[in-house]
Amino acid sequence: MTDTGSTARSKFVSLHDRMVTALAAWLTPKRLQIYPAVLILSSFIVQLWLSLLAARSGTPFWLTIGQDFKGYYTGGRFFVDGRMTELYDFEAQKKFQEDLAIPGNGLLAFIHPPFTVIL
Repeated sequence: MTDTGSTARSKFVSLHDRMVTALAAWLTPKRLQIYPAVLILSSFIVQLWLSLLAARSGTPFWLTIGQDFKGYYTGGRFFVDGRMTELYDFEAQKKFQEDLAIPGNGLLAFIHPPFTVIL
């Protein structure tokens, strides 16, 4: 009779070894030089594209950066203040944001799962 725990462990170790070997063969020194450059270039292109979209909408780009902070901050403060029953009450969130005078265009509601308030 074989020990099923030992068999499962050896299969896992074997799979892990194969994956590490495949990754090591695939991730060559040349790729380690090229991939960061590709990531940086693609990030720059996305940033440029977002800048153009913001300019097209008439909103300065620097005003669009970090706007999601309002929603996360609101959710976090509701958690800290013990107002979890109001977490998805948009009127309460709007009043909270207006009272803090957080700049931006109206309400940016916290619409994420409840466990994200602690992140």
